[in-house]
Amino acid sequence: MSFIENSCDVTLKKIPLGGLYCGNKKVVNFFIGTMDVEFSKSTTLAQISDYIKAGKLMFFPIHDDIQDADKDTQYAANTFQEDIFVGGGIKGWNLMWNQGVCFQNVISKLYNLKGYGVGLVMEDGTIIVKRKKNGAYGLYQATFLEKLYRVQTGGDMAGSGLGIQLKYIATNSWQRESANIESTEIDFREVTLTTGLKIEFAQVVAGTNDQVVVSIKQACHNSNVEITGANKFGAYMSGVLSPVTSYTYDPVTKLYTLTLVTDYASGDSLQIITMDALGNTTIQVGTAYYYGESEIITVD
Repeated sequence: MSFIENSCDVTLKKIPLGGLYCGNKKVVNFFIGTMDVEFSKSTTLAQISDYIKAGKLMFFPIHDDIQDADKDTQYAANTFQEDIFVGGGIKGWNLMWNQGVCFQNVISKLYNLKGYGVGLVMEDGTIIVKRKKNGAYGLYQATFLEKLYRVQTGGDMAGSGLGIQLKYIATNSWQRESANIESTEIDFREVTLTTGLKIEFAQVVAGTNDQVVVSIKQACHNSNVEITGANKFGAYMSGVLSPVTSYTYDPVTKLYTLTLVTDYASGDSLQIITMDALGNTTIQVGTAYYYGESEIITVD
């Protein structure tokens, strides 16, 4: 590690405005992630998948409306009535999705979320992210602001809203350290979103065996979901988490029979969650991602 003196040396010879530049592009989507998520031009789909399954990265549905919500740079007049810079602005957007109350219940979990950042997906499948000093690309740290849910009352756009506001230091990066990068493997417009699942107990009988029967449906649509492949579920039994050893799906009843690691008894608490072999609670089935958990019940 080495340090150099910050001399604030800015001269015209360091501001070459000639030559060819890329034009501006339209933003079509946003993604949110933990601040340790990094990208490069060689980022693979497998790396993106690992981030999603680990709960470190999530892509939004494409918004139906977007408005800038910037706070302007601040200047104050000096004795000579010259404007003097006193504070940078804040970059922000207001998003809206024309969706129902179930979507609103989900998006509300982002309100006032701390410690996360955002990136932008552009109309050509590239992304805008922050250039980091280590040579990688990261997210802009952000705050997520609550917007009131609006039902349709006329011809105006209505639905669920979310405000995205970059932190002060992230806005400085937005102005001075942004990068528009293209992956050699991924079109970021086509990354699959995580589907929420509703897991409900259909049969739990104490003392009979180590199996439970559950239904699994999309959380906001009530349509049945067929999960395939090994290592897709886990079970909390009286607070202790263990993988579900095996499961079967009945295409007629649309129910799953899950085999637990041990027998349960009257008075035990049970909860079923999605979980893969690595302990990730977001699971992958083919190119799809799912996350869900049941309510906690007490066995009679």
